[in-house]
Amino acid sequence: MKKLSLGTAIKSACVVVTTAVCSQAFAQPEIYGQVRLSALKEDSKTTENGVTEKERGRTDLSSGNSRIGVKGSEPLTENTDLEYRLEYKVDVAEKTDGNFSARHGYLALKNKQYGKLLVGRTISYDDNLDIAPSWWRAEGTGYAMGYGGSDWVDNTIVYTTPKFNNGKTDLTLQYGMDEGSKGRKFHTFKNGVKTTVERDFFIVGASHETDSGTLGLAYTRAGKDFSALVGSMSVDITEKTTVGAVAHYADYNSSDNEVGGYLSLAHQVTEPLGVWVEGAYADNYEGIANKEQTKFSVGTTYDFGKSTTTFAGLSFHNTETTTSKTKGHGVEVGAIYRF
Repeated sequence: MKKLSLGTAIKSACVVVTTAVCSQAFAQPEIYGQVRLSALKEDSKTTENGVTEKERGRTDLSSGNSRIGVKGSEPLTENTDLEYRLEYKVDVAEKTDGNFSARHGYLALKNKQYGKLLVGRTISYDDNLDIAPSWWRAEGTGYAMGYGGSDWVDNTIVYTTPKFNNGKTDLTLQYGMDEGSKGRKFHTFKNGVKTTVERDFFIVGASHETDSGTLGLAYTRAGKDFSALVGSMSVDITEKTTVGAVAHYADYNSSDNEVGGYLSLAHQVTEPLGVWVEGAYADNYEGIANKEQTKFSVGTTYDFGKSTTTFAGLSFHNTETTTSKTKGHGVEVGAIYRF
């Protein structure tokens, strides 16, 4: 009886020790994602010198911005963790060539004293300045700037300092390579002709938290081909109302630099019900003289618990040059489920 008890105790102790060691060495990864499905009706019309050149009117289903991913971290030392993330695009509306294409994919070292160093594929730092309450789909939602500040970046290295200034401020430096595969795309002008280049770049950014919101700044440079300075601000003016603003300046290697701005207001009517309104404007859009772009949208959201959000939006878009005009509007309704 004693032998049996001793053997059972030894086995139990081994199980406890093995479980403890494994739980420390191999932390459980977190599986996460979201499914977004919406119906969108868009209409647009382009005229050249007053003559209609192109019209579009269609309704479609979209699963844009749906994704699934795995992330986690492992302690390497008392002050340093190894972080990892693998995230992929999914589409529940249709079978596409981009289904399960890479979004995030990186390894990162995070040290309490020296900051975080990330290497792999991730979004450009400009995305941290994204304060728009809209859902980024229909004509007229989002910013009016002529470059995709939220582009994905392959072969990138991102360093972020630890929080300083009483834990409110950090700085980030991102470098995107064009080695081994295509680099990030930039609109630019070569010998006075608008073109697109794929090349390396760097971004210097800063983020600061205030008692009522956040401030952000990012300077992007891709050699002589492109440079941009973008600043953002998000302020809670009441417990239920948030105001956002973005100002941007972009040089496309042309003689006409793009300037523009964005304003938004989001209000939580009740705990589940929210509304938002936003507007954006850019002059010399994409570095083209006197080309103007205007956007305006309104919308509402309703939360069914923490995981499910339904939304609806109405938006308008207008782009004008000295000879052409494109006007459009869109109506979108949909739902998002997060896990």
